[in-house]
Amino acid sequence: MQRLLEFKVQADDVMHRQIRTIRGVITKHDLPNSGYVNALLRECIDRLQ
Repeated sequence: MQRLLEFKVQADDVMHRQIRTIRGVITKHDLPNSGYVNALLRECIDRLQ
């Protein structure tokens, strides 16, 4: 069920992105490897708890 909810957010984003006339500022090519992003987010979450 969680995977379906995650996909819903992506699908909504794709639908709305097509309506915009300007390009996005950040693309997936600007982001580091997902392992690095996950480690950073985990550290932030741990510090906030």
